[in-house]
Amino acid sequence: MRFFLTYLVLIISISIVHGQQNSDFLADYIEKWKNSKEYTLAVMEAMPADEYDYKPTEEEMSFKKLSIHILQNMIWLSGDYLGGAGFENDLKTIDPSKEELTSITADAYDYVTLTLESLQAHHLNTKVDFFAGPMNVRKILQLMEDHATHHRAQLAVYLRIKGIKPPRYRGW
Repeated sequence: MRFFLTYLVLIISISIVHGQQNSDFLADYIEKWKNSKEYTLAVMEAMPADEYDYKPTEEEMSFKKLSIHILQNMIWLSGDYLGGAGFENDLKTIDPSKEELTSITADAYDYVTLTLESLQAHHLNTKVDFFAGPMNVRKILQLMEDHATHHRAQLAVYLRIKGIKPPRYRGW
């Protein structure tokens, strides 16, 4: 009986620590996501409106299309894998101005933030059926941030090519 109680206390302690780590991860991620929003908006603001259709080569997406691509991915992942409600803008058919796109970008980041805030720590270990194979929600979050970072860096290169200094990084 004594062994059983010791084992039970150990299991409960590990569960509490694990749950706290998941809560910390989620809180840190939300903070990072909010910084991602501010940095993305700053990068978009730096490009003049008349250069939003700029693309460095024919194979590349334009600054505008690449910005929309970032949003499409995060809305898709949030809606299909994180339990987010529907997003009101149809990003496949729009051709927004710079002002409209920055507003949609802010809305999209806020949509994801609300979705993240509705997640519970235990959801991070939930398996989802992803097209590349099963993975947990934590990996979906990592994928979402990685995708946004990757393509935002491309936008920063577009700025450099146009002779515009990108805004200072806002990471953590």
